Order: sequence, then structure tokens, then C-alpha cells
Amino acid sequence: MSAFVLVILIVVAALGAVALLSHSTPGLSTTSSSSSSAACTIPGQPAGFYLRVLNVSTGAPVRGADVVAVNEPAYCNYQQAAPRTTVAFTTNGTEWFELPSENDAGYAISVAYAGQPHNFTADLNPVSLTCATIYLPTGATNVTIKEFGGACSAAARPLFLSSVANANVTLDGYPGEIVVDANASRIYVVDLFANELTVIDANTFAAVATITLPGTAQPGMAVDQETGMIYIPVGGCTNTLSAKNSCNSATAQEKGGIVVVDGSTDTIAGEFAVDAEELAVNPATNTLYGLATYPILSSNANGYGYLLAVDAATGSVVANTSLGTNPFSLAVDTKTDTIFVAGCEQVALACLGAEILGVDGATYRVLTVTPLDFYALNFNIVLDQSRDTVYALGGGGSNMSLVSVDGLSGQVRYDSLLGGSCAEAGGGAVALNTASDQVYASFASQQFLLFIDASTGKIVNMINATAGAQSVAFNPSTGAIYLTLEAPDEKVGYLVSLPSAQSQSYADASLLPQGICLP
Repeated sequence: MSAFVLVILIVVAALGAVALLSHSTPGLSTTSSSSSSAACTIPGQPAGFYLRVLNVSTGAPVRGADVVAVNEPAYCNYQQAAPRTTVAFTTNGTEWFELPSENDAGYAISVAYAGQPHNFTADLNPVSLTCATIYLPTGATNVTIKEFGGACSAAARPLFLSSVANANVTLDGYPGEIVVDANASRIYVVDLFANELTVIDANTFAAVATITLPGTAQPGMAVDQETGMIYIPVGGCTNTLSAKNSCNSATAQEKGGIVVVDGSTDTIAGEFAVDAEELAVNPATNTLYGLATYPILSSNANGYGYLLAVDAATGSVVANTSLGTNPFSLAVDTKTDTIFVAGCEQVALACLGAEILGVDGATYRVLTVTPLDFYALNFNIVLDQSRDTVYALGGGGSNMSLVSVDGLSGQVRYDSLLGGSCAEAGGGAVALNTASDQVYASFASQQFLLFIDASTGKIVNMINATAGAQSVAFNPSTGAIYLTLEAPDEKVGYLVSLPSAQSQSYADASLLPQGICLP
């Protein structure tokens, strides 16, 4: 059996005269070059070549894409076993298009849609079926080669959020961050631009209270699962003029603080005059932790941040520790009394010196420093204290990655590339399901909710939310995942609940957007 010769293919830019193909797929046309071919037939022919063009968001076949496919002939006795042929057609909603494959080694394919060209190549192997997919408008591709033939499967695609959601709560404004009190069956959602906290019953999904805050919520709410107290960092006014806390309004706040809400009464129980964000609480020591950065506490031109420890009973600052880094997020291990802080040594247009610090909760001494290969700003961490593991989601170069860190030693267990997923814009929101050992990641600037195997760092499922999700949270009591979505044109948003156990799983990292994705 002669071996197929694989050649680097160049897409033919110009088409010659076109004549109808005698082929099983209607609508295809072809033109052959004058290249000579050998008078022999190669044994072990390819089992076929099929091409489809799908919409990246819906997974449906695309209509109106112009396809030009140029074959690369196999060789027999040092000569081409078939003429070089150009096949051209326009997609019409059919899923799979069959192209000639006899005596061919591969194809160079150009797909033009909405004025954008996309080029890729596909190999043909002996006694094997090649199924090639291109997704529009991103141009992502997937080529599958099935040995000994078979059939190209119908379009597998991520499930839509609307098909798996078991609750959808409409909220006014722009719902953002979510925290869950699993013991009290309560879900708390803050508005991104208004000074409101909405309380939702996790069993009935009824909005049971709306609490007016003395400022706009800042990143990093925290809930004490033992006392039922919710801590919300609030800040100054917002530049969105239509917001209730507009900078032009008389009630605009100039300084930040921490609002304490009693979950048993859904009322404000107190306010701490501590300007900090990204809060976390240790019920064992009744200590609230938060992050502060220049110019809040220092005139340090480098903008180094601080870890604040606050007595949760009195609001007094009991420790103020300079971190030597610009902090973004934190997590507290109540078992070891360790605070983990994610940050960057320097911040410019990118993160320089990304790292995770492990800080002793008793002495506030830095115990471990874990360098990360992240360049994008604002990456988030989540902690599994049962496994002494910290997970960090962030971007380095053109790929998003999930990093697993040993919380005791600070050693990196794995650094797993996830694919595109708006890597240059920083990490998305993350939540952890310790029962299934999965990390959930949502992004404001792309439509997929990712299910990631925490033991391997690999994507195992994707749910298509059609629009970006602002936040994600998990309820260990009900096994529900919660997302907040926006519908800006309607000036409302949604809290959506879906079960963490899905009947279907589908993962294809090529569907994730590449490059910079702005919020």
C-alpha cells in the first residue's frame, strides 16, 4: 500500500471556470487544473470526507456561507494520483456536505461569511472517515478522523441554559454578585449600579425582601453560614447617570464601608467604617477579612495593597498587613486559619508578577508565595479546604487556564489550559462544588458556563447562556448553580437556577472566543 504524502496546503484565491459535479451532494461545483495524474489507483482509499458549517452560538447549520475547497492529491509512483480540483458551493442549511475523497490526501478549505474569510486544512487518511466542522463567526474548527469509516454524527452542541434552568427570577436593574446562605435557604443578589440587595428564597425563588444600601455594592460580598450575617462592601457613586446612586445625585457616597445585614430579619444590623473589598469571614474566629489598595491607606506610589482583619462583632480593625502586592481576591481556610490572597506585584496594562499569597491568620505572616503565569488583570480564586487546594482562574497569553495550588506548601499541582475564553480580559467568576469536585466558571463577555473537573483542570461540560453571566454561585444544600444575567435593552436582569447534575455533557474548547473580550 502506498503511503499518502501530506503536503502544506495553500488556499487557491481565484476560481476558474466552474462546471457541475456529478456527485451525491447537490449544489457543489468543481473545476480541475491541468496537473497530470498517475494512471493508478491507490489501495486503502479514504472512507469519505464531510464538511459542515455551524453557528457557534446555536450549533445550527449556517446558510449563505461561501465555501471553496481545494484537494491535495495523494501520490502514486511519484506522481499525483488525482488531478487538483477546486470545489465551490454556498451552504443552504444542510448539515453535512460530502466532498470527493478518492485518491486524495487532504483539503484546503476557505469559508467566507459576512465579509470575513476563514481558512483551514483537513487531512484524509486511508480507510478513515474525515468529518470537518467550522464554527461561524469565530472561525474555530474541529476535524475528526474516524478509522475504518463510520458516520459523521449529527451536530452535538452545548445545551442552552433555557432548556436546563429550573427557575428564572426577573430582577430590576443590573443584577451582579451572588452569595448563598445554604443553612437559611437564602440567595442574596446585589445590583451593579443601584444601592440595592435582593433577598430570594432558595426553595420558592420568590423575592422576599429588597434592602436599600447606603452605597453601591463593591466586589466581594461574604456570608457567615453560622450566624446568618451578610457583609456587603459599599462604595461611592457610579458614573451611570440613570442609577439610583448616580454621582450627580444628592445621596452620592464619597467613602466606602461595610454594611452588615441580619439574614434572620432582612434588615441592616450595622455599618463598619472600613473601606475594603473582596470580603471573607472566618466563623471560627469571628473575623472578617477584606482587601484595600492605594490610595485608601497609603501614599505608596507602587499601589501595594493591604489585608485588613476586622472584628465581626465590633467592626474594629484588628490587623492591617501590607502585602507587597496589588490584591484582587481572597479566600479563607477556616480549618488551618490561613488567608489566601491573589494579586499582582505590579499593575500596568497587564499583571506583572501574578501570585497567590498564603497568610497566617494568627500572626499575619506570609507563609507561602506561589508565582502564576498570568498576565491578565483581575483573576479570581476559590478554595476547597477539605482538600487543602486553591484554584485560580486567569489568563496568560491567548489562553485561559485553571491553576491548582497546594494550600499547605504553595506548590502548583497543575496549570491546565482551557482554551480562549476571553483570556486577555482576566478570569471570570468561579464557584466550587466539592461533592462533584467541579469548578464552575462564568464570564461577563462570553456566553458559556464552564464545568471544569477540579482533579484534572479539564472542561467536562458547557452550558450556552446566550449572553454573558455576571456571577456564579453554588448551593451545596440543593445542588443548584445560580447565575445572574443581564438584559440591558429591557433594563432588567435575571437570577437563573440550574441543577449541577446534567443529563448531557458536551465540551469543545474551540467554541470559546479568542483574544480580548471586553465586558
